[in-house]
Amino acid sequence: MKKEAVYWKTKDGHRINVDDMDDNHVRNALKMLIRKIHAYEQAALLADTQKKLNGDMAREFNDSFPGDEDYPEDYCGSLKND
Repeated sequence: MKKEAVYWKTKDGHRINVDDMDDNHVRNALKMLIRKIHAYEQAALLADTQKKLNGDMAREFNDSFPGDEDYPEDYCGSLKND
């Protein structure tokens, strides 16, 4: 059975067969993929935290949690520095 070729597309648009890439190129490509995945996860997490609450029940639920003003200053300061 013939192995299907897998290609990597470079930033300038060239296609390279992954089997023909040298070790440093494969390592750099993997690092780039990991950085992109991490950035995507961070963007998704940020988007989730910025969702707005709709409706009285949602606002009431959110308001039931203490805000920063309900904690001593030294407690809030230690949380913000983490």
